[in-house]
Amino acid sequence: MDENNIRATVMRIADGLVGNILPDGGKLSDNEKINIILSESLQALIFVTCIEDEFNIQLEDEELDIALFQGIDITVEKITQQLPVKLHE
Repeated sequence: MDENNIRATVMRIADGLVGNILPDGGKLSDNEKINIILSESLQALIFVTCIEDEFNIQLEDEELDIALFQGIDITVEKITQQLPVKLHE
């Protein structure tokens, strides 16, 4: 799975969650959507759980920090690091 597919999947998840927080969330940038999820702890937990389920990965507690929500590029990078090597190619 390449980074573009990862990004698209993460944003699909984020779009659904942001819609629960802000009905007009479609006007936000990708990074703003990732940031806004952190404002609601339950939505942040759902976001992490959805990512783990979607990519069949387990994010360690040390990885679940504010950096995960700072922007889409950081989120994609953390997911890519967890994927088996064969999926990176």
